[in-house]
Amino acid sequence: PASPGREVEAIDLRTEARLAFSGFGRIAEWFDLSKEAERRANAIGDVGRKVATMTIRAAAENFYSTPVEAIETGEQVVALAERSGDRRWLGFARYGLGQAYWYAGRYLDADQLFGRAYAEFSGPQAVAPIGTTVDNMLLLCSMMNGILNLNLGRLDRAERFQQRARELADRSDRPFDRVAAAYGGGSLMLARGDVATAIAVLDEASALAKRHGVRLFTPVVDWQRGVAYLEQQRLDEARGILSEALETSRTIGYKAMELRSSIALAHVLGRKGEVREALEMLRHVTNTAQQQGFAGSEAEARLLQATIMPVTDDESRSAVVRHLRASIAISSRNGAEPLVGKAQALLDRIVAESAAAD
Repeated sequence: PASPGREVEAIDLRTEARLAFSGFGRIAEWFDLSKEAERRANAIGDVGRKVATMTIRAAAENFYSTPVEAIETGEQVVALAERSGDRRWLGFARYGLGQAYWYAGRYLDADQLFGRAYAEFSGPQAVAPIGTTVDNMLLLCSMMNGILNLNLGRLDRAERFQQRARELADRSDRPFDRVAAAYGGGSLMLARGDVATAIAVLDEASALAKRHGVRLFTPVVDWQRGVAYLEQQRLDEARGILSEALETSRTIGYKAMELRSSIALAHVLGRKGEVREALEMLRHVTNTAQQQGFAGSEAEARLLQATIMPVTDDESRSAVVRHLRASIAISSRNGAEPLVGKAQALLDRIVAESAAAD
C-alpha cells in the first residue's frame, strides 16, 4: 500500500539500480530510473533523496544529453547538496559537474570540480553514495583528473593521478575499475609519445571491457585505441576500430564519444586520401558541437579541418585561417594549451607562406 516507507524503498531501489544499467551503457534506462526516483522524492518532500536522485540524473545527462543540460542540472544539485550538507552525495555531484564541464570543453572549470571531488573522497571522514565505495569514487576522480591534466598539458600531474588510479584498480581488481585505469594509462602513454605501450594497454583494456560487458567504456577506450593506431600509420586497423567506436556510441546514445570518434575517423580518412568525405564529416561535427555546447570537440574538429583542407586559392586559405583562429580562441579560453600550440604553429606557418608568396 502507498506509504512514505514504500516510497523511500522505491526511491532507494531505483537509486542503486542505476549501477545495473550504467556500466552496460543502457543510458536511457539509467536516465528514466533517475527521473522516476526524483519525482517520488519530490512527492514526499525528502530533500536528501532529492539530492541523490538529481545527482544520478545529472550523471546520466553527461552521456545522454547536451553539456548545456547536464551543466544546468549539475550546478543545481551541487548547490542543493551544499545547502543541505549532504556529504554522501556532494562529492559525487561535484564529480558529475566536473564531467559536464569537461564534455563542454571548460577544462579550467572542470579542474576545480574534480579537485574538490577528489579532496572530498580523500578525507578521513569520506563517505560514498549508495552502491559505490570511497575507493571506487577515488579511482574515478583520479582517472578524470589525469585525463583533464592531459588536456591542460600538465603531464607530470596527470602521471601522479594515473598512478593513484592504477593502485586503486589493482586493489579492487574489478573489471570496470581496471578498464577505467587502463584508459587513463593508455591516454597518458599516447600523450608522452609512447605509442607502442599505449596500444598494448588499450588493446588489453578493450578486450577486458568487451569480455565483461563494460559497454559504457568500450567506445571511450576504442576511440583512444584508434588514435594510437593512427599514430602508427596503421590506417586500415584504425579505421575499423574507430568505425566500431562510432557505431557503439550511436547505439548507446553517447553523443560526446560519437563526436570524438567521428573526428578521429575523419583524420584517418584524410590520411587515406579521402579528403572530401573527411571534411564533410568534420563539418557535421563542428555544426553539432557548436549547437550543443561541445566546445572541446568543436576546437579539435576545426583544427583538423584546417590541417587537411587543401589550400588552392585565397578563399580556401581564408577558410583555413578562420578555422584555426576559432580553434585557438576556444582552446585559449578553456586552458587547452596543447591544442593552442598545434593550431598556432599551423597558423604561423600559413601566414608566413602567404607573406612569402606575396
